[in-house]
Amino acid sequence: MKTNKVKTHTLIRDNVPAIMAQQGKTCRTVHLDDDKYLELLNGLFLEEVKRYVENDEPGAKDLDNLADIGEVMHAILAFKGIPVEDFQKARMQRMEELGGYYDRL
Repeated sequence: MKTNKVKTHTLIRDNVPAIMAQQGKTCRTVHLDDDKYLELLNGLFLEEVKRYVENDEPGAKDLDNLADIGEVMHAILAFKGIPVEDFQKARMQRMEELGGYYDRL
């Protein structure tokens, strides 16, 4: 019997190995050191933003793509030891000082 082996060097979501096991598939993973983890997180962030931009159309909600970007961003914040609340506070301070992007200027 021929098996399909796929070798990737990318991050996967935490539940993917269990999901694959439920489907009768195997998945071999490694735990990354800090440098490699941050490198792959940053690459994944760029990949997710690129996917969003390439597939964006006026009027499209793109909720799944935006959620994926947010999930990677939250992982980066956690890795850097930045609480989401601190990020939101900094975001709001910048918005108060500089404004947002809502006026389409």
